Amino acid sequence: MALVLVTFAFVAVHLLFSAEIFPIPARLLGAAVGVLTFVIVRRADRSHSPFLEFAAVQVYVYFGLATFWNQELATIDGPIMLSDTAINQAALSGFVMLLCFFLASFPGERVGGRTRERWGAIVPSSTGDRFELAVRIVAVALGLAFVAHTLFRHSIPAGIAQPIAILARPPIAQALLGESMRRNPTRTNRLLWWGYTGAAMFAGVLSGMLKEVFVPLLTALYLLWLFRSRVPKTIVFVMIAAFVIVNPAKHAFRRAKIDKLELGESVGVTDTVSLWTDAFSSTWLTDEHEAIDENLAVNTSRVSALLNVAHAFEWIPVQVPFTGGERWLAIPSAYIPRFLWPDKPNMTRLHNGEYALAFDLQTESALEHTAVNFPLPTDGYWAYGWPGVVFVALCVGFLFGFYRGAFRAIGWGEIVVSVGILPYIVPHQHFAQHVTGVPQRLLVFFAVAWAVQLLSTALGAKEHAGGTRGTWRERANPGL
Repeated sequence: MALVLVTFAFVAVHLLFSAEIFPIPARLLGAAVGVLTFVIVRRADRSHSPFLEFAAVQVYVYFGLATFWNQELATIDGPIMLSDTAINQAALSGFVMLLCFFLASFPGERVGGRTRERWGAIVPSSTGDRFELAVRIVAVALGLAFVAHTLFRHSIPAGIAQPIAILARPPIAQALLGESMRRNPTRTNRLLWWGYTGAAMFAGVLSGMLKEVFVPLLTALYLLWLFRSRVPKTIVFVMIAAFVIVNPAKHAFRRAKIDKLELGESVGVTDTVSLWTDAFSSTWLTDEHEAIDENLAVNTSRVSALLNVAHAFEWIPVQVPFTGGERWLAIPSAYIPRFLWPDKPNMTRLHNGEYALAFDLQTESALEHTAVNFPLPTDGYWAYGWPGVVFVALCVGFLFGFYRGAFRAIGWGEIVVSVGILPYIVPHQHFAQHVTGVPQRLLVFFAVAWAVQLLSTALGAKEHAGGTRGTWRERANPGL
């Protein structure tokens, strides 16, 4: 009965309130994506990491919710018109993608479940006597890597830039500090966790990358749901507010920063804060309705992949020929460290860059500063047409199911790994990102978990050998 009511609600809302540019079939397909998302999200439970559920919500936002906004697709030559046929095909590709995710996740989860015992031998589950101290030491080390990567990323040698970038992502330290807070919910542990989360968000703002602002919030949302079995509404509100306010100003900030860099000027922390202040002022502190409308348009285009995918269906193969799997042949090179192969293919340039150039979305010079998202359905269709769309979606859905079966959020080590994986579950990114992104990072997640385990054990052994035991213990706060 609930499914029938939800289906009726989605169909009615999409038919009545979708933007005029979207034909009836696209609206119905948007509703179908919403219903399937509802079916998938209902399966969520705290013993399994919600990889597929998180992916499903994103697919609905980018292919279903997107039908409510009036949009236009801008190329380097200006906005272009897209046919109803192309828009309907794009909406269908979103539904097909999510359906393939769902179907392929079942065999993926079974295979992942069979390997769980082997992963359990790699991921630590026990802790030493000094777990909290070890967590704080490792969190400080990760925080320093985060600061170094944020401030000096362009000065770091290419061979070690990638491992530092993975270590510098906030979710790992947030997961460790969150586990410490769950075990011993003292005021100090709470302050450490919330303080690190806030600092990571602020650093994300300084970087000018909206994703770096959202990742700490998403991690906090997942951990609190895991620990409290409910979704914190405050964090959801902060995420929405941050998106609405920060996203339009981000574009003004980036333009000003690029102008400075092209003039050969350095941009330090003080300069970054000043640029952000000017960006917020020029974006929001205005009485011009046109400027506000432009800000809203920027926000809606950010959370939509429909027109970008429709662009591919419109141009392929008339203006842009099929490529086959040529760009996928470079995927194995991603597993070779750059210090062993300095001239290996740049995956961002090979995928996002070539896509942006082929479809007139960016100029060659613009590629040096920003990357246009390369949607998964476009990647598959550009390679082999509709069979390519189904192929890449089935492969990615299998991976989502595998992660769900292999890494359950039960032991603290598995929580660290699952939290580390979650920000890389971005279903509308290109195929290579899915098959290289998480596998490359698993070794780093394991290494961090074992560093905490070994350090905790070593600190406890040293304390016992000295014949002393710490007697002070802060009183736990049951409110967490």
